[in-house]
Amino acid sequence: MIPAARQPAGARPHSEEAMTMWYYQHNNEQIGPLEQAQFEALIAAGTIGPRTLVRAEGMDDWQPAAASPAASWLGTGTASDAGVDAAAARPLTRVSEPSPLEQARMLEAWFLLFWISLALGIPLTFVVVGLAGLAAAVLLYCFMLYRLWELIPPARARTTPGRAVGFLFLPLYNLYWNFIAFWGLAKALNRELQSAGITGRDVDERLALAYCVLICLAIVPEVGLLALIAALVLWIVLVKQMKDAGVALLLAEAATSGVLPESADGDAVGRGTAS
Repeated sequence: MIPAARQPAGARPHSEEAMTMWYYQHNNEQIGPLEQAQFEALIAAGTIGPRTLVRAEGMDDWQPAAASPAASWLGTGTASDAGVDAAAARPLTRVSEPSPLEQARMLEAWFLLFWISLALGIPLTFVVVGLAGLAAAVLLYCFMLYRLWELIPPARARTTPGRAVGFLFLPLYNLYWNFIAFWGLAKALNRELQSAGITGRDVDERLALAYCVLICLAIVPEVGLLALIAALVLWIVLVKQMKDAGVALLLAEAATSGVLPESADGDAVGRGTAS
């Protein structure tokens, strides 16, 4: 009788979990199947993050990595030792993405600069300083729009952050695209807020729709000026609401990850962390 082969000391048994194949979503596309070692290596490289939608064989639905069985592999900075050479198993030195709390502070700072730029730009529209202020406000708005679309999981997003912003610069087509990038964002943020159990930070979807309609009316000579003024007012109000919704989602994520106490409110965004 031939004796069973012995496993080397410290070797990982060939368990059912180790043989599980994994998938993840990137730009609304399914990537996989991947072996666990490959999957952990992508986590270590930063390709798969806490909000990336993942699924293992046998799972019915996609889940954020942080809420899936793969959560224990997040933040390790190393690849699995199964099938990965020693060089790949060493901790990786890389620039990590900002924490949810840092991203929330970034949104707050962008909105403050957006508001200041508008306050300077609108009264001084006919001089160079005013035009520069309006241009800065539009640029900051694009930053915020891109960042807010990044908060929507790809499986539930109607578009990508890059398209949401980029297509707004296409003449005439942007009249239609506002309904996707702006009104669509309002609806997407509200769905994420509801999913996270966050109340009191909803974006007014009817106002967002009205803004998109007013932008279309702004090109009509008889009513264009009045429509543009009304759209500007709604724009400021809605960007504030969207920023608040995004900050609420980021603070909820920070609380879930242990960076922020669950009882903390939006005031925590303006406070530094103790060193």
